[in-house]
Amino acid sequence: MLSRFRWSRRSYLVEVAMAIILLPARGTLAHPRSGGDRTSLSVAGSAGVQRSYHGTAEMVSNPERGFRMEVDNGCDGIGITDAQIALMKLYNLTVAQTYCYLPTNKTLAPATLTAVSRAFTKLRSAGVKALLRFAYDRDMPGTEVYTIATIIGHIDQLADTVHTNADALYVLQAGFLGSWGEWHSSKAGLSDNASVTSALLEAELFTLLPADRKINVRVPSYKLAALRRRPTVDGDSPKALPCSPGNSPAVGRVACPGCYGGINASSCVALGCCFNDTIAGVPFCFMGYGALPQPMAANYEDAMAFGVLDGGSSKDNTAVARIGFDNDGFMSTSNDGGTFGNQYTKSAWYVDPTSAKKVPFPDMTNTPINGSVSTPVYATAQRGPQNDPAFDYARRESAWVPMDGEMFWKAGSEVYDPTWPEAVTAEQAAFRLRAMHYSTLSLVHGFDQLDSGGVNETINRWMRTALDLPQILQARLPVSPAYAAAVHTGFEYVRDHLGFRLELRTATFPSILRVLPSVTTLSPSAGGPTVPFVFNASVVNWGFAAPINPRPLLLVLLTMNGSSVVWQSKVSLADVRDWQPYHPGDPTFTPLEYSFGGIVDGVEPAKIPGCVQTCTLSIGLMLPDSRMALAISPETTAAFSVRFANEGVGWKTVAGVGAVNVLGNVTLQVQYK
Repeated sequence: MLSRFRWSRRSYLVEVAMAIILLPARGTLAHPRSGGDRTSLSVAGSAGVQRSYHGTAEMVSNPERGFRMEVDNGCDGIGITDAQIALMKLYNLTVAQTYCYLPTNKTLAPATLTAVSRAFTKLRSAGVKALLRFAYDRDMPGTEVYTIATIIGHIDQLADTVHTNADALYVLQAGFLGSWGEWHSSKAGLSDNASVTSALLEAELFTLLPADRKINVRVPSYKLAALRRRPTVDGDSPKALPCSPGNSPAVGRVACPGCYGGINASSCVALGCCFNDTIAGVPFCFMGYGALPQPMAANYEDAMAFGVLDGGSSKDNTAVARIGFDNDGFMSTSNDGGTFGNQYTKSAWYVDPTSAKKVPFPDMTNTPINGSVSTPVYATAQRGPQNDPAFDYARRESAWVPMDGEMFWKAGSEVYDPTWPEAVTAEQAAFRLRAMHYSTLSLVHGFDQLDSGGVNETINRWMRTALDLPQILQARLPVSPAYAAAVHTGFEYVRDHLGFRLELRTATFPSILRVLPSVTTLSPSAGGPTVPFVFNASVVNWGFAAPINPRPLLLVLLTMNGSSVVWQSKVSLADVRDWQPYHPGDPTFTPLEYSFGGIVDGVEPAKIPGCVQTCTLSIGLMLPDSRMALAISPETTAAFSVRFANEGVGWKTVAGVGAVNVLGNVTLQVQYK
């Protein structure tokens, strides 16, 4: 259906027509069969009333998204300081990139494990989650001596601590190898060996982390290199999907990730892809025809297999589904500081599991970037403009994996690339952040209040420059009518749209539930049947990305003073990870409206304290953290729960349970014989 939104901004009227796609319900409530004989109860006055809700132009702080802090002393000495926590609170940050530098001893001392736990505790108490990175080398080039056996031994020792504190973990950065854990410049050159990086990621995914947490790697080709070659059919040799004979038609070709930059036939086939260079201007190393190969989580070997992620496999317990990207050169140079373009050096290799020989990993050549559209392009005289292969690969997967970024130090005050703008605008950055579904971006890099030595850096410029709303609208960047009606800076727009920004649109539920006896005699102490009613709602995600980690969406009834939840749905109404801002790959970026709900069956008036004959309760939606066991205060509980970006929707914190988005009231009227 077509929704027309109108708003005014100072002296002019902006009118936007957006096609809102109403999706089928992504989740419905189950119908529990317990609670008594339904035939003994009738419910009157339970017709649902649809209520509409309005968005807000204000900042809405939520977990696992937004600008983030960086702390490089997470596990050093006294660890994270009160001053660092105060800065996080000052800027309303809920994620902190947290470095834990480890000794290279074979066995980690108890004090090291205690320091890791202490870092989690400090962050949790402030309502902040860790974007965690373990490392050995603090300088470039690295000087520490360690092997993959050392690292895996440390992972085994760290696993219990990380699992215990996973509630305060947002995402793990792959780390361990090289300078600052960025997988380069290690003394032994371990990051060049893709067999090593594959073993490291396997240990992190399936030993260090619980299955509901994900990993970021520094550049896309690191993921490509670490994913094992396609599973063999007979155990002896790789087998690609069928390649069309002869001069393969261009229709249906999908480029083999990592195969740009002058790859030859043998290297292409070694990756399990099809080689054909007879048609100019189309990928000549491409995936076989048919469905893309998808890894299976039947065992670790399958779970580490090569594949390209899509929505259908995004929740699998596999490397493909659980490895995202952290871009440590976000829009700082023409190739994002090496994130795209030059990619993996020619020295990179892996050990073929069959032949036990070193196989070169295909090089990706350096490529220019078209700054006018903030999109990397691949350009040669032979092939013309094409998407940069690494950028295209990361963008394709970015809707379902965590995306984190940071600019170079002193970005905007120091020139790193004379072919690139001194400082990108907030609108240019937003274009890229939306295209790549970024959830977090460092506030430390490019902001002279937290950076060291810079002046008038990129984020400072965003803070003092008004948002160019016409440019935002022309680019079809996400903006709700309520948000567009207010005046914002470019910084505020980026801050408010990183990750998810969930706006409740409608909710349908009854105002009065009259519970009437029909067959059996009820009494307040006898218990009795449950009260069913219909609840439906819809939401729009105005952010750049969907939520990354799983969390339930629960319907709750709570006391009017908000002190306790007296009932909650037994199952989640939807999987919020499905709430993409737009359909991935849609060139129009049309915002999506998601519907959810169903028949609620399970409210037992006799079990609600104080509800003898008539009681009024608040009804709300709660999106708590999926791991609330370690919530140590009401403040932490609220900080780890998701709040809707709405005016007129209450926000009640219930200790040990979560914080509730309060939608309105429901009156239960119970008549007994």
